[in-house]
Amino acid sequence: MIKKDCYELILHEKESQVPANLKDKAFVLDGFCDPISIQSGTWLGKRVYLVMKRRRWKEAGSYQHFSNTYPLHPEGAKITPPLKDYLKKKDRSITHKD
Repeated sequence: MIKKDCYELILHEKESQVPANLKDKAFVLDGFCDPISIQSGTWLGKRVYLVMKRRRWKEAGSYQHFSNTYPLHPEGAKITPPLKDYLKKKDRSITHKD
């Protein structure tokens, strides 16, 4: 999605990515979890965000929800690991004057 100040790439989890604990059971799709938005860098002077929409499943006849988890960003950060590494490297290369 193109916005005035940024780009958003919206990624939907495939329906075939059923959580492991539901593989051998009867299940139904149950919508999506809250989307995860992480900054991936910039392109043409605009910030680029990856928006991951994870699916929710539930066992047929049950109310318990299941979803997959992915290591999309470092704990406590909302940026991708390559961008984090780049920013760390950039910060170390700046000479600080006191």
